[in-house]
Amino acid sequence: MNLHKVILIVATFSGVVACAATPRVFVDYHRAHDFNAYKRFAWLHDKPAMVEGNLPVPKLVQDRFSTAIKQEFIDKGFQFVEDRGTADFVVAFTIGARDDIDIHQYASEYYDNKENWLWGTRYHQYIFPLGIEERVPANYTKGVLAIDIYDSTTKSPVWHSKASKRLEQADLQSGGKNAKQVAQRLLASFPP
Repeated sequence: MNLHKVILIVATFSGVVACAATPRVFVDYHRAHDFNAYKRFAWLHDKPAMVEGNLPVPKLVQDRFSTAIKQEFIDKGFQFVEDRGTADFVVAFTIGARDDIDIHQYASEYYDNKENWLWGTRYHQYIFPLGIEERVPANYTKGVLAIDIYDSTTKSPVWHSKASKRLEQADLQSGGKNAKQVAQRLLASFPP
């Protein structure tokens, strides 16, 4: 693994809420569930982060997100307890990064009815494509963070939030130091 990839992975989730690019955030929850009864929470497992993807996520980055997520629940008025048996709900999160490829496909050359060449035009109703298509691959690294909440009594999932972002060069600089902003964004609508 080259140094560039190691550095990129260290910063895997630092840019999930970067100013330049807003992540796609998805939230889903059990609509009939009563979230008002929740007062105490715990981690689902002793190790709260599950790592997925084809690139490693450093322990330091995992710890920053674990601390930020826990603190966000505390800031919302929930009490953290070590004993899962006394918690009203339990929390787990998944963090990961993977190399990915976008394929951009477009017709590169067109001509009009008068045999004039038109380069890069978008007026498809007046011209006919020559049939020459270009496929341009773009390699990138995609970062994902998901938070799952389970009801302690029913042991069933009741809430899920996920953010994904194409990681940019600027994401390399912070090493997950903006984990607090990421946690705030993912938990903004909890409790619903």
